[in-house]
Amino acid sequence: MQKVILLALLVAATTTATPVNQASPMNFGEALTNMYTAFQKMMPCGYPADNIPVLDPFRIEQQFFNASTDDYSFVGNITNLYITGLSNFHHVGKSYNEDTGFSSFDIIFPEIQILGEYDVNGFMNVAGFLLRWTQSGLINEKFIDLRYVASYTIASPVNATDKLSVTNVNLNFYLSDAAFDNWNVLWDISTNNFVNKADRELLLMLVEQIQPQVNYILDKYALPYINEYLGQMSMDQLINTLNGMAATFEEADCNVVA
Repeated sequence: MQKVILLALLVAATTTATPVNQASPMNFGEALTNMYTAFQKMMPCGYPADNIPVLDPFRIEQQFFNASTDDYSFVGNITNLYITGLSNFHHVGKSYNEDTGFSSFDIIFPEIQILGEYDVNGFMNVAGFLLRWTQSGLINEKFIDLRYVASYTIASPVNATDKLSVTNVNLNFYLSDAAFDNWNVLWDISTNNFVNKADRELLLMLVEQIQPQVNYILDKYALPYINEYLGQMSMDQLINTLNGMAATFEEADCNVVA
């Protein structure tokens, strides 16, 4: 959802505002904290002036999808999607060293719940066997204690040839538990119960197995995009951009607790 959240917000900061050349009394760590604190407060209300919808609870009335290749095809829709808990994250710890640029964060989402309805039809070719896939029912999933622990270095330009950049990213995420109570109306009770239990075990296993690949994925797909924009800015410009975003989110004047 820092690094998925903090790096995502950092991307937003570097792509949605015009850099301002003005020295700031804040350092990067303070400005980033102000920005995502204001963003968290704004989430239950949204910010219509910038076309930001309510993010907690996050709702989608209907979403169609159609994914097809020679080996699979899935067509369907999700309706009444309702996600809660996205703004209820807590900072276990965070730090920023202005001299070295080393930054770290540790955040946790105590509970994220996803509700909705779905219909999907399709097939998948597995080793020459054609598997038909038809489902229709309710989505009821809950994720317990989703935690992101990460560190990175944001390096300021030392001379005219250097560029502002993020390096040495190290991210791990952990999921304490998950509960699946989905209901496919085309299956009987025992099949639904079996699949829900299997989905929980599979998800927890995948979270553990993917950890060694997380940093590689970030280095390959996220950092080049982030650093392309950071390279056009000075540290003062980045800090002022973050402060500007914080001021914008504060204008939502949101006092709702999701």
